[in-house]
Amino acid sequence: LGAGIADAVIRKLSQTSQLTVKPASAVFRFQKEDTDSLTAARQLNADAVLEGTVQRAGDRLRVSVNLLRVSDGTSLWAENFDMSANDIFAIQDKVGNEVAKRLELPLDSSQQARSTGKYPTNPIAYEAYIKGVFSLDQRGYGPEAMPQMQTTIDYFKKAIELDPDYALAHAQLAFAYVWTA
Repeated sequence: LGAGIADAVIRKLSQTSQLTVKPASAVFRFQKEDTDSLTAARQLNADAVLEGTVQRAGDRLRVSVNLLRVSDGTSLWAENFDMSANDIFAIQDKVGNEVAKRLELPLDSSQQARSTGKYPTNPIAYEAYIKGVFSLDQRGYGPEAMPQMQTTIDYFKKAIELDPDYALAHAQLAFAYVWTA
């Protein structure tokens, strides 16, 4: 779930031309290495890094974020977002909009419209999709990666089964098949 929120925030912030945002694949590789966020940001030559955690208690989520200046580790902004797990898309939008606001990045009207776009209505489908994205990012190469790719494909299939109109799940499933071939 945390990886999904991170990916959504990365996509939202990359919509502005005033900011260079590293792709999720560049960021997630540091999870494998157990690298702290400031060290990872320095390796990526970033000016700021957003770190966060996700906690779940029943049907409630708490997303805690901290925006850090890389040069000295100073916290520029920190906040907790508490919402129902069914409101995960609202949390993603709110976190993305708040980070853009704190970075003083105005979103134009088309970017704001995209931020309130329709998401899949089934949070379980979204969770399966995010697990598939994470699994895809964790894949290796060669024949030893095939069991991982089957797991990835299964996650995307589950997301599509739960929400047949989920276009991103269809696209990622296609990519997983192409990669496997």
